[in-house]
Amino acid sequence: LAKGKIVLCDRFVDSSLAYQGAGRRIGVTEIARLNEFATEGTTPDFTLYLDVDSDTGLRRIKKNRQNQIDRLDS
Repeated sequence: LAKGKIVLCDRFVDSSLAYQGAGRRIGVTEIARLNEFATEGTTPDFTLYLDVDSDTGLRRIKKNRQNQIDRLDS
């Protein structure tokens, strides 16, 4: 980032808000504060959301990861 390079992430603050804030019921506000601290205020310029039904998504993950699904995927 300091060199002005493009950085691509498959999960970042939006995922954290969803998984920890809502999914684990910690609270979106609290997770947003923690993200702000942890990333030193770094925010994405662009977020791409892929809307894929769960069966298609899991099938693609299994195919690309040799049948391995992690706890975030399920």
